Amino acid sequence: MADKGEQESNTTQWCLGLPLIAEVPLNEEEKRYLRREALLGRFSGCLLAMSVPVAFIAVLLAMTFASESHKNDIITSTSLGLIGIGLVALLVIKTRECARRAKSASKDLGAGITWHFAGPLPSFALLEKSGRQLIKLALINPDQPNQEMVVFPSSQHVWRVNGRQVDQYIIAPCGVTTNPPAIARIAANWLDPIAKVDDAIISTGQREISDNEKVEMRAIARTLWLRPLWPAVILSLWGGLLIRLGVFHDGPKGFADTSGCVLVFALMLTSDLRFILSLPGVFRMYRDIQRGLIVIVSRSFAENTANTEVAEASKELTIEMLPDSNIIWTIEGKPASWRRRLTHAGKTEK
Repeated sequence: MADKGEQESNTTQWCLGLPLIAEVPLNEEEKRYLRREALLGRFSGCLLAMSVPVAFIAVLLAMTFASESHKNDIITSTSLGLIGIGLVALLVIKTRECARRAKSASKDLGAGITWHFAGPLPSFALLEKSGRQLIKLALINPDQPNQEMVVFPSSQHVWRVNGRQVDQYIIAPCGVTTNPPAIARIAANWLDPIAKVDDAIISTGQREISDNEKVEMRAIARTLWLRPLWPAVILSLWGGLLIRLGVFHDGPKGFADTSGCVLVFALMLTSDLRFILSLPGVFRMYRDIQRGLIVIVSRSFAENTANTEVAEASKELTIEMLPDSNIIWTIEGKPASWRRRLTHAGKTEK
């Protein structure tokens, strides 16, 4: 079993596509902030927790009043109940967020470090929620060649960006990717040329997928089907209940007149379709894991190529691909951008 230092060298930590460059001890200002954050989170969580039973009792009273005021109107009382349950669920979620925020601040204080990320900002970072928030606050300039971010490790709360403190509580999820094994560099030097396009020579080969890469691939596969699963389950249950009430109690007209039913039904179909469409990619990823091979493709130029301008403008390029998934795994030994974008990327075995 590999020790901790060896495991860490086999992986790279990312945040908004920027690689981790250093772990820096907390200063006094950061310690004070984390203590205040933990205290505020506990206090807010206690207030919200006390409001949950009050809200639940209020929902029960409202449903009782509605059922007495509208005799045999199951749609009205049930819709009111669903709305009330939604509000109670929202309070529970907010309570958990406060508790999680306080717990994360305490963990960050216990860890005693901040993560420092730096490097060129990839284009996909501009599409992420946290990236858009930082751009809106003028903390990130997309035209700037390099960006710097300071993040608390447990909460993944962005503390500073390009030397400026972030006033809002912004979470920039961090991900871990597996570095290519040493055999990848060796295999890249033993490729077979298969074609010549203009002045470019295309060569291919293959190598085995390392155990650490398989761990990451399994985590990616889980992320691909778990992310759309819960929205599909929740909306299907909610939509199915509303449809049943509308159709079986008041007939098709009652279903058509039920407020929000059409919207819920559309959301239900969208979430179900999203989940179904994710499954082929998951199956292909597991086939790649079972196959255990990565395809290497390299483009190079002959030394005596006549078109020197093309050779200089188009440098040698080596990529690795997953054959069944038909997606790029690495580019010049670095993980493809889609791997850095997945926030639940796998970690090495403990």
